[in-house]
Amino acid sequence: MMETKICTKCGEKLSLDMFNKQSIVKSGHRADCRVCQSKEKKLYRQNNKEIIKEKNRKYTNGRKIYDPLYAKRYYMENKESIAKRQKENREVNKEKLKMERETPEFKKYVREYYRKNKKILYEKKKEYAKTHRDEINIIAQRGRNRRRNLPSTLTVEQWENIKIHFDNKCAYCGKELFLAQDHFLALSKGGEYTANNIIPSCKSCNSSKWNRDFFTWYKTYEFYSKTRESKILKFLNYKGGVQQLKII
Repeated sequence: MMETKICTKCGEKLSLDMFNKQSIVKSGHRADCRVCQSKEKKLYRQNNKEIIKEKNRKYTNGRKIYDPLYAKRYYMENKESIAKRQKENREVNKEKLKMERETPEFKKYVREYYRKNKKILYEKKKEYAKTHRDEINIIAQRGRNRRRNLPSTLTVEQWENIKIHFDNKCAYCGKELFLAQDHFLALSKGGEYTANNIIPSCKSCNSSKWNRDFFTWYKTYEFYSKTRESKILKFLNYKGGVQQLKII
C-alpha cells in the first residue's frame, strides 16, 4: 500500500514521494509538500531580490579568481551539451527573449557593443563567410526564390551531393574551379531552387549561360561536350526535353 501524508500548508493528502526527506524530524520527511515548498521559495526570491543579489555578490567575490583557460577547456569538453542547453533555453523563453530585444535598453546595449567591437566583429564575420560560403549562399538564394513565390528547398547536404555527382567539377566545361550554383532553368523564367534545378558551374560558364535556354545555348558553347550534356540531362532525368522528376 502506498504511504501518504497530509501537507500542513495546502492540506492535500499526497504520496510520501511528494515530500522531501528531512532526517531531523521523527517522520523522516518535511511537513510541507514539494509544491508548497517551491511556491514559498519563489515568493521569497521575489520579495528579497536585493538581499539575494548582495549575498551572491559576496559569495562571488570570495571565490577563486576566474580562470579563462579552465573556462575555455570546460567549454571545449562540453561543447555539445552546452549548445543543447542553450537551444532548449531559447525555445522555452522564446517570447520573453523577443520582448527583451525590443526594449530601448537592449537596443542601446547592442549599439554600444557593436561600436566598441566593430573591428573584431568584422573579422569574425569575414572568417565565418570563408568557412560557411555555401550555407550563406543557400540562405540568400532561398530568400530570392521565396520573394518570387517559387519552391526553395535546396539544403547544404543536397548541394554537396550534387557536387560529388559531378566530381566537384563544372558540369558545363569540366574544369575543377570554384563552383557556383547555376539554375538549369533560370530564376527569371520560374526556375526553382531545388535539387532538381541546380547544377554546379564555374563562374565563367554561369555568366555565359545567364538566363538562356540550356538546349539552345550549350550546343553553341565553346566547351560543349556531348558526354557532359548527357550526364547533366541524366542527372536531372530529362527525356525528350521534358524533366521527369517530381518537385522535391
